[in-house]
Amino acid sequence: MEWKARPIEKDFDSGEPAKIAAVMVDITGYKSKVLRQEQIISDLYVVATTDSLTGALVRWAGEAYIKRILDKTNDGGLNQEPGCPFSLIMIDLDNFKLINDTYGHLMGDAILSKFGEAIKKSLRKNDIFVRWGGDEFLIFCQNSIDQTIPMAERLKHIIEEAFSLEAISPTVSIGLTHANPGESLDEIFKRADEALYKAKKEGKNRICIVS
Repeated sequence: MEWKARPIEKDFDSGEPAKIAAVMVDITGYKSKVLRQEQIISDLYVVATTDSLTGALVRWAGEAYIKRILDKTNDGGLNQEPGCPFSLIMIDLDNFKLINDTYGHLMGDAILSKFGEAIKKSLRKNDIFVRWGGDEFLIFCQNSIDQTIPMAERLKHIIEEAFSLEAISPTVSIGLTHANPGESLDEIFKRADEALYKAKKEGKNRICIVS
């Protein structure tokens, strides 16, 4: 209920309201409409920011989210010291174009979907999973590289297990780096991308680190 009131008569001696007129309105329908609109907006936001195949954030949304975290941390926000340790994992599905060309895009989509599902199940709540483009993915980890290395190794093993019984068993190349205090996402990404390139150049299906 929503109500509005106005004094219509005052006490002669005290000046306080003696009589009040009030109007009460049932706003249940209005509130329900607002809640429905808020839910629609929330659903649309999820659709706009989430990759439908893999469940990862789309690039623009993930990039904005990570930059916001870095900016707040570098300014001493988030209840953390400036330069809080972060790490970046870049993952690329090996020979994915060949899989698409050989088995078709429907098979490629099925592999991406299963890959995304396996990765999402293995991440922690504060890890940010982003589909960076095509078959290339980024995971922003809010911890040091020493903690992220075993995580990257575990993710590689999880992908192998997820496809172990499938007719097609894709492998992944992984590049890994850490964030230096005050660095931008572009600077961190450049090293992670170098690490990923190194992993692919050295034969794929491996993890490489660039500090």
